[in-house]
Amino acid sequence: MLSTDSTSPSKVDNSDKVIIDVAKSSKLDPYSDLIILQKLSDYTHPVFLARSSSSQKTLAAKMFSDPDDFNAGFMNHVRFMKLKHKNIITSLGCLERADIYYNNKVQNVGILIMEYAPYHDFHDLIFQKKLQFDDKLSRTFFRHMILGLQYLHSNEIAHLNLRPSNLLLGEDLQLKIANFTNAYSIGDVFIQDKNSNNYRAPELQLQNFKAPAVADVYAAGIILFLMKSGGHFPFASTNGNIDMFSLLHNDPETFWNLHESEKGTAANYYDKEFRTLFTQMTRDNPSDRATIGEIILSDWYNKEIYEPEELRQLMQEHRREL
Repeated sequence: MLSTDSTSPSKVDNSDKVIIDVAKSSKLDPYSDLIILQKLSDYTHPVFLARSSSSQKTLAAKMFSDPDDFNAGFMNHVRFMKLKHKNIITSLGCLERADIYYNNKVQNVGILIMEYAPYHDFHDLIFQKKLQFDDKLSRTFFRHMILGLQYLHSNEIAHLNLRPSNLLLGEDLQLKIANFTNAYSIGDVFIQDKNSNNYRAPELQLQNFKAPAVADVYAAGIILFLMKSGGHFPFASTNGNIDMFSLLHNDPETFWNLHESEKGTAANYYDKEFRTLFTQMTRDNPSDRATIGEIILSDWYNKEIYEPEELRQLMQEHRREL
C-alpha cells in the first residue's frame, strides 16, 4: 500500500493528496511501501515527492493516468530505465498498474520511480531567476547537458523533448536530463514529437527528418541561449513582425544587435565564440548543424567552468532561492 503520510482514503479531501493501492499487482515490489509526501510539479504528468518506508530513501514518483499517455508515454519511458550516466536522471523502478485516489477520484495509473533532484528544474532556475546565469555558470551546465546527450546519442537514442522543464538539478549539482516519454531509439517506426515549438528543430516542425538526434542539438542550442540571455527566446520577435530565425542566418549582425538592445547590454555581450557556437547548433539544414563532437571542441565550450567545490559554494549562496 502506498499512501500519503498518516492519511486514509476515506479522509482525503485535498486534491493534492494521493493514496495508492498496489496490493493487487505489486505485492513484492520494492517500492510498494512508498509514502507520498507532496506534489513537486504538475506539467503533463504530476510528479510527487515520496519516501520508501523500508529504505528511508527520498524519491520522485511520476504518474501516468490517461490510457493514451500510459501506452505511448509510460511504456516508452520504461524502455530507457537502464540508462546510467551522471547527467541522466536515474530511474529506480516502476509500478505498471496501481489504483490511486487523486483529484477526488480513483484512477488507474502507471508510476515511474526516479531519483529525487532537489534543486528545481531549469525552467524555474532560468525563468523565475532562481539563479543568475553568468557565462561561467551557463557553460558549466551546458557541458553537463552536452555530456548527457553524448551518452544518449552514443547509445543511438534521441531525447526529442529537450527543454528546461525536462532538465533537473540533482543533489550532486549535476544537470540531469529527464522525461523519456518521447525518446526515440534506432529502429523505432514512429517518432513521438511533442516538444514545444520554441525548442523544435525546423525539420521536426515540417515532419521531414532522417536523423532525430540532430534535433536534440538544435534544442540544446535554444536552451544555451536562454541561460545566456536570462530567459529570452532567440527567435521570438519583440514586435512579432521580424523573422528572427531568418535574420540570424541572413543578417546575423542585426540579429545580435537586436538581442543586445532588448536585453539592455553592452555591444558584444554575446561574444564571437558564443555567436559561432549558437549559430552552428541552430542551422536550418540538419546536415549542416554542429555535431556533439564539434560542440565539445568549440572555443566557447572549452572556456572556464565551475569546479565541483566552487559550484557547491555558489549553490550555498543561493540557498534561499533554491
